[in-house]
Amino acid sequence: MRQRCVLIRAAAALACLQVSAGAASTQNFMLQTPQSADHRLAVVANRLLVANVGLCDSRMPAIGATIHALDQYPQTLRAAAIKEFGFEAPISISVVVPGGAAALAGLRPADGIRAVNGQSALNIDAGKAATSESRDQFERSIALLPPNQPISFRISRLGVEQTVTVLPAPACRSRFEVKPGNRPRALSDGETIQISSGFLRKFDDDALAAIFAHELAHT
Repeated sequence: MRQRCVLIRAAAALACLQVSAGAASTQNFMLQTPQSADHRLAVVANRLLVANVGLCDSRMPAIGATIHALDQYPQTLRAAAIKEFGFEAPISISVVVPGGAAALAGLRPADGIRAVNGQSALNIDAGKAATSESRDQFERSIALLPPNQPISFRISRLGVEQTVTVLPAPACRSRFEVKPGNRPRALSDGETIQISSGFLRKFDDDALAAIFAHELAHT
């Protein structure tokens, strides 16, 4: 009887470990999959926004990076997001475009942004429900800076604060983001170009560039 009880307890413990591992795998998928889509869109968007600047009346500095805010993730995923992405500050670098201004300046994914040009970055309410407002407000503040002037980022990396100066490229002023959804669709509201994750799954980067250029013309 004692041996049987030990076996039952061992089986229960193994089942618990398997469930925990499955939950962790699901969390990683929910975080890493959007990150991969953001990277694809950022590379294509940065190239087109910079290359077409001569056609655009409204311009912004292209830093060659995208940011994310901790509060854009559901509360149940925030601990996993901190573990996965670092988040040394509530607003952090998410994607660095290879060869872009941020990469050339030495910025890296997971760098926490403490201040921009001496102005403290936004404070975020950790208890707030998932919202993109903090990220959106930060991106708008960057877009309003002079398109060809250096930008000073005060960042935190591995617990050490440092200042990094980014020399942006002038670019067409337009925000962009990946929106969840299986239906392949893209739209512009005059400020932000949205590409669905279903579109990214269905089409290659050439098609993505063509449709982004179409939406950029609307913007």
